[in-house]
Amino acid sequence: MAEDFARAVEDGLKLAKRIYLGNDRAVAAPRLAPPMERTSTVHAYLPSSPMVYAVIPDPGIVDNPDLPSYQPHVHGRCYPPALIPLQMNAIELNVDCYLDTALVTVTGTWRVHCVMGSKRCDCRIAVPMGEHGSILGVEVEITRKSYATQLIAAQDGNELEKTTQPQSGGFLKPNIFTLTVPQVDGGTNLAIKMSWSQKLTYKEGEFFLDIPFNFPEYVTQARLKGCANAGPDVTPAVKKISKREKIYLSVDAGTGTEVISKGCSHQLKVWFHNTVT
Repeated sequence: MAEDFARAVEDGLKLAKRIYLGNDRAVAAPRLAPPMERTSTVHAYLPSSPMVYAVIPDPGIVDNPDLPSYQPHVHGRCYPPALIPLQMNAIELNVDCYLDTALVTVTGTWRVHCVMGSKRCDCRIAVPMGEHGSILGVEVEITRKSYATQLIAAQDGNELEKTTQPQSGGFLKPNIFTLTVPQVDGGTNLAIKMSWSQKLTYKEGEFFLDIPFNFPEYVTQARLKGCANAGPDVTPAVKKISKREKIYLSVDAGTGTEVISKGCSHQLKVWFHNTVT
């Protein structure tokens, strides 16, 4: 299943080259990873951060919703559907640590930048989690619609299997949860809130928190240009502007416990509820 997902993303990145991005030389189509061994290729295209993809069964609908390219008709369909990573507009990560457990909340916005404005596609959300991760919920807001997950208590595996359809989502791997939002118009912005819990790892007297939060360049490079006839949510592709990621971390280690922060991979604002060194 993970191999099929990775292959669909690879196909989606190839398909994304059809999108007309303007004449600015700073703009380039998504770059594929160099050829690798099969297992490495799978790893390269699996999500290493919260991601959203356009599900593309018909390659003919792929185009910039703001700057149509009027490309020749494409014959055939993608089976299984290709997955084009959506352009990320903003992302914010909030983490609350209580003893050995982290409660993680991610809020962000993504844009269906790769589908004609007159067409629709499903959108696949992928939530990778850290050590012993457990999904808590996903909420989605789009124009005039909203979606939310609901936890279902299953008595046994068979009952759970009946409530989960492969096309709707489920666990791609034990630590990667996926969910499908149906029929989203090209050019639409999706506001998404994802939350999960995970364990801190303990080694040689220290706790470590590892949260998948490494975004590929092809989703963090926004391409902006003013458009006289465009609405406030329309941002045609012409110039690259890197997006900033906001991260907030709070720690509650228990009464009378000394907390020392030794280092991190991202710049953080950290709130310690007890003694700080």
